[in-house]
Amino acid sequence: MRRIIILIASVILASSTYAQTTKPTSLKIAEAIDPIPVKRVHPEYPPESARIGQQGWVKVSFVVNQKGRVVDPVVLDSSGGRGFEREAIKALKKWRYEPAMENGQPVESCANKVQLDFVLAEGRSGATKKGLVKLKEIAGALDQDRFDIAATLLTDFESNIGNGYEQSFYHFYAAKIAASRKDTAAQITHLQGAIATYYDFQRHIRKFYVGDAGFSLGATAFALLVDEGRWAEAINLYKSLSFVSGSDERTEIKQLASYVEKIDNFEGMVPVKLSLDERAVVLHQLIRSQFAFTSLEGQIDGLEIRCQKRRETYTFALDSQWNIPESWGRVACC
Repeated sequence: MRRIIILIASVILASSTYAQTTKPTSLKIAEAIDPIPVKRVHPEYPPESARIGQQGWVKVSFVVNQKGRVVDPVVLDSSGGRGFEREAIKALKKWRYEPAMENGQPVESCANKVQLDFVLAEGRSGATKKGLVKLKEIAGALDQDRFDIAATLLTDFESNIGNGYEQSFYHFYAAKIAASRKDTAAQITHLQGAIATYYDFQRHIRKFYVGDAGFSLGATAFALLVDEGRWAEAINLYKSLSFVSGSDERTEIKQLASYVEKIDNFEGMVPVKLSLDERAVVLHQLIRSQFAFTSLEGQIDGLEIRCQKRRETYTFALDSQWNIPESWGRVACC
């Protein structure tokens, strides 16, 4: 069964059958207050990943119920393999919170996101010799526009990816292959993976594994996200890029700032395009209370909208328009 889960960074929602007697106002979505953590359990390191020196991370969105327990966690993004995803979910389900409160009563909240990092104490800072050879082979195939050969080499390289450096370059080349196939959803996913950053503790700055090329890759990802109606992700990406060393001097970042301002001032209906991948859940984050599904690639069985204080499930319908009523409160859902 495939379903859509709408991630809203602010207020509410009504069913597609909700009657509108007047034109609704598109409200800007605000941030929700997270429940208070009281117990956190570190995830186990997958043995196979540790054996080959593989590192990674997992971003998860989850609900905290009225008893302070984590329920319905959903992987938003990850790097390093499904083993990391499984261990992240297992650990997260053991976390405990003081639940969110409303009028003195505990309420369910899904305004919760976390990134769990899997890093080895003595992990590699660069690619292995074998990895460098593979990466050069892939780059050579791409330089000659031999995309099928590059894709085969990349698949072989994927099973032996180690640290963040190798992961970033894997995504960098995968994004080029996706672009050649006009697979926008995959291109965005891999661009986001390619611009992963690390903290240089010696210089106390944040840098891209792929070097300054990360800025141009980020600008490309931003443009694609905006075009696909994934505005919240575009703004979050802009913020992430702004933390990287040298960003204040980059023309790409200055240009993105003007686009972010336009998005921030937009008051109309937000168009939402959806494209399926291999996961059973399609995630989409919003920054406005008023939106419409304008296109879909694939089959969807249902629509779930999670708010800070409420969750509802609906039948999915293309071209349906949605308005999130203020009465549901502020949200940041999955």
